[in-house]
Order: sequence, then structure tokens, then C-alpha cells
Amino acid sequence: MRLPTLVACLSATVSLYAVACRSDNNNTPTDGQGSGSGSGNFVKIQQVQDDAMAPGTAVNLHDVVVTAIDNFGAKVGDIWVEEKGGGKRSGVHVFKASLSDVAMLTVGDEIDLKGAIKSEFALTGSNADPSGRTVTELEPASGGAITITKLGMSTTITPDKVDALAIAQMYDPSMSATGGGTAFSNAWEDWEGVLIELDNVAAAGAAKAFGSTTPTPADNYSFGITGVAKAEGSLTDITMSSIARGTCFGQMTGVVDYFYDYLVLPRSGTDFNTTGTACPQPEQAAGTDGTKCTDGVDNDGNGFSDCADLGCEAGSGAWLGATCGTGDAMCGCSVNLASTTSVHSVDTTYATTSSPAILRDVYITAIPTNVTSPSSYWVADSLTAAANGGVLVFSKPPTGATVGQKISTLQGIAGPFGNGSLKTLEVSTATASTPAGTGVIVPLVGIATDTLSGATTGAPYNGSVVTLSKAKVTAAANTYGEVELTDGNGKKIMMDDEAFKYYGGTSAAPTPPALNACLVVTGVMEANTNDLIRTINPRGATDIVTATGCP
Repeated sequence: MRLPTLVACLSATVSLYAVACRSDNNNTPTDGQGSGSGSGNFVKIQQVQDDAMAPGTAVNLHDVVVTAIDNFGAKVGDIWVEEKGGGKRSGVHVFKASLSDVAMLTVGDEIDLKGAIKSEFALTGSNADPSGRTVTELEPASGGAITITKLGMSTTITPDKVDALAIAQMYDPSMSATGGGTAFSNAWEDWEGVLIELDNVAAAGAAKAFGSTTPTPADNYSFGITGVAKAEGSLTDITMSSIARGTCFGQMTGVVDYFYDYLVLPRSGTDFNTTGTACPQPEQAAGTDGTKCTDGVDNDGNGFSDCADLGCEAGSGAWLGATCGTGDAMCGCSVNLASTTSVHSVDTTYATTSSPAILRDVYITAIPTNVTSPSSYWVADSLTAAANGGVLVFSKPPTGATVGQKISTLQGIAGPFGNGSLKTLEVSTATASTPAGTGVIVPLVGIATDTLSGATTGAPYNGSVVTLSKAKVTAAANTYGEVELTDGNGKKIMMDDEAFKYYGGTSAAPTPPALNACLVVTGVMEANTNDLIRTINPRGATDIVTATGCP
């Protein structure tokens, strides 16, 4: 619980001890503007955020204000502090405090902070951020501790207003692989660690879970917003059912962070509202406002302009119902909407790049039943599964959708998703026509486990429904709900719960199969890009059948 606030003019000292969660091996304290001796040689946060200060430099801060405290979700203990004057580069993330110490702090506390070092954090190895960007943080030196002295005073920081649309229009799609260009990155970098207010920003879609932890922690959800950025629920719940593509936030306040994307972290429900009416409108095709599709401007701040934006990709599934001429002659789109685009063509064409795509006459092959309101589903070209014939759709299933139904038009951004050498293909921020008719899905059979599990050989089967025969359980379910399966050749694949929760001991979620059990498993193939493994995801209890004859 939170401890009573100290009265004015008194002070208390709190020690924050380092928690071994992540570190920068190059962060060795150096002689510099901040001394770790506790002598009171203070620096400004703007100096910490300046590239001229090397990582590993010792840092002491004087009379800074606590702007955010992480008391939400599975990972807690971080704080953000800011200079009283605010402005660009005036805030920083302090990583990481103990729960008992954080409980002594309140947003608005004025503090002195000593014994920290500057860190520039970025993932390395197979999960490395391809943009080369880092996030500036303060952390204790190895074996040391940060001390925080509460000065007994309180200050309310007025968030700096930031124009997310203006930043979005600096984004260069041709440089998306490396972060969207220097101007875009620098514009967001100026506000890293700072408490900001965004007015009239729109959601790109519903909140979507990230990470591999099962069940998904409350703080592992995010959604795209105007600004080619994301709102992330690290500090408070953002999973309101009312959020969908186009939801207009009249105001959103939060501290800015970075992890693969620039993030805005609201601190409570009062930091945002969904009653805005002046958000940038989607780019629209001819017949509504065709000029937005030919002006070379990203009018809605989502990172795509003109005919690279789905708002200009007209058709029966268009977001605003606008229509273009045959072959998109009126808006100049590169995708010919008069023709049929298949999942197979998407799988083979967009494996290394992202682009708008229209899918015609596809069938729903799997809808997750492990969550109340699924934010994704799978479709295929045919009721009969095939290689390069299925794809994951990151969007809520159409109302009333069931497995086996046909979608006449599905429209979205198709492209690769993943880390390192293990990639999968998905269609994001999609809109679909109302499904009709119901058929029976016929899975692929006889595909060897070593083929399905391979980083390269397994890629064509991502999104396809397959049956894995006579697979032996060689490792019980781990904390993520994954069960290791092995075939007669010793090749392994993981059974995962992305579509159906097969553990829990109830009829809806039966107990996981026992060690050494022999199974026939049917499911949709996917990839866990955090662990770099291919997975098979049963769609229900009937997809897991006890068998005999396993080696």
C-alpha cells in the first residue's frame, strides 16, 4: 500500500537497489559531469538526454519531479522524473526500483537522485531493433544503489503539448525498415521520458496483446495511434472494449518511452478520453474527397499516404465505402481492385515487404476461443488447406463469424512480422465484408515435423491448418502453455494456445496432455517470434486426439 506523504520541509531517503532484469554491458561508470560520490555534483536531465554524455556516466539529479510510477501489471517498480520547467529532453526513465521504495513515492514528489548511471538500452542478437535506436534510462551502477531523497514538496507538471500528426508526416515509408527516417526519429526522441499531451489522436485498431506470456498480463497490450506510435498499457489498463479503428481520443496524456516503436504510456484512466471529435480523418478515395489520395501527404498520420493508405484503396470492403474506377484509375492505386488477390499471392509477394492488399473469397479457418473478444483470426484461399494458402489477420473477426464461413472481400496491410530468421506473414488493420455460408475445413496431412518446424521450410505453412500424426509429448506444458511434441525422427514442434486454451482442468480448458502421451494434433500453424519456434495451435478440444503407436 502507499505510505503517508511526508509533511512539507521534512525529507526522507529511499534506496533503490538494482534488479537484474536487463543491463548494458558497456555501462561502466566514468568520470564526468555527474559524480557517484554523492558529493552533490548535479546535472540536468537535458544533459543526460544529450548524446554528448556517454553511457556509463555517473548521474546525480537535484529537485526533479516524479511524473509517473509503474504500479500496474506484472512488471512494476519503474519511475519517470522530469525537470520542473519541462520541455524537450527534460524527462528520463529510472530503471528499476523495488516495490517497497516505489510505495514511498507519489506523482508530483520533488526529489534528489544520486548514484545512478546513464544507460542506452536496446535489444541485441536475434531480437535486435533494426532501426538502431535506443532508449535513455538511469539505472544503478553494477553492485551499487540509487538513493532518492524526498524534498518534502510537491509540484504538478503541466504536460507538454505535442503535435502527433506533424510528427507522423515526417515519417518516410521508404525507410520503414530503419525507423522511418532521421527527422521522424529525432522528433519523437525529443520527448523521450517526458510527460506529454496529445490532442485529437485516433486509434489504428483495438488493443492487441504482445509478448509470449500466457495468459497475457494486463500490462502487455497496445494499439497504434496517430503519429506512427503506440499507446501502451504499461502503467494502466487500456483494453477498453470501445476502442476500435478510428476511435478518437480528444486528449491522451502519458510519458514517452521506446521499445521497437515510440510509445505513449498513460498513467490512469483520467489520462485519456474517447470523446474526441476533431481527429484526422482517414484518407478517402474519389467520390468522397479524392484530393487526399493524390496530395502526397499522410493526412491521417498513420505512416501511409495516398494509395499506400487503405482509405484510398476503395472497394466493397473500403473503410468509408468510397469507390474508385476500374483498376483504381481515379486514385492511381497500384493494387488493381477489379482483380482477385489470393492469400497465396500475398504469402509469396509480401514476404519481405508490406503493402495494401485485397483478398477475395477467403475462408475463416480459425477464430481464437481462448479470449472473450479475439483481436485476430485466420483465413485461407480454400476450405482445403495448402502451403502458402493461409494467413493471420490482426483484426477483430466480423460480427457473428464462425469457422468455415466465406469472406468475399478482406482488405488490409499485408506484410512480414517477426525477428531474426524466423518470420511470419500477417494482414494488419483489416476490414472484412460480412461472412456468409459455412463449409468444413480440410487440413493438410502428412507434412513431416522437421519441415513444419524449420525456420525456412516451415514458413509456407504459417496460417495453414495441418494435422500432425502420432506426435509424442516429450515435455509437459511450460509456464506459457506450450507443450513439446516429438515425432518418430526426433524432430520437435511446440503445441501452443494461441487459438484454444487446452489447459485449466475444465471442460472448456481441459488438462494438458500428460508426458509421453501419444497424440494426433490438428491446428493452425504459427510462429512464436520471441522464442524463434514454429507452433501448432489447436482450435478446440476435438483437435487433440489420443492415439497409439508413437515411438
